[in-house]
Amino acid sequence: MSRFHAVRFDESSESICRIAAAFLGAGFVTGEPALVIAIPAHRSGIADALRAVNFGIDLLEHSGQLVLLDARTTLDACMVNDTPDPVRFHSVIGAALRRLARRPEHPVRVYDEMVRIAWNEHQRQPTAMRLEGLWDDLTIACNCSLLCGHTAGQCCEAAGRRSLCEHHTHVLADNGIPHPVGRA
Repeated sequence: MSRFHAVRFDESSESICRIAAAFLGAGFVTGEPALVIAIPAHRSGIADALRAVNFGIDLLEHSGQLVLLDARTTLDACMVNDTPDPVRFHSVIGAALRRLARRPEHPVRVYDEMVRIAWNEHQRQPTAMRLEGLWDDLTIACNCSLLCGHTAGQCCEAAGRRSLCEHHTHVLADNGIPHPVGRA
């Protein structure tokens, strides 16, 4: 599997939940389990969007195909002195990935909002970029496809958006279609 670490910049919670649900749902159809690390409103919105297309959230969770985590709590567990700690990150996220029932040939799909929180609360770029780097390593080591959700206004300056995109292989369009990030 080639590495897939995508970002979606969005204006509305409804849109990001719909696109995240489509990303996760496509994986469920092919046997790929999913990890969602999101704020409460988005976890609920993603679950509702999946239910709307006939996925049984309770069954997915009970069977070990879906793990839902709170982004704030998970981020806090990965931090030491307001900095993402690699050992804690791999321990916390690794434990969540181990909770998923998976076969080696099926990658895990992950939707994450921890970088969004880090960007907003921890002096933007240094903490957020460190988290993105940790995700880069983990997507390779654990055979994960990762979709990161960000608000469009969150990093409206070109330099901020460009620095976030550098860690991603794709940017998702309004319709959820991934476009490769160009490398200069």
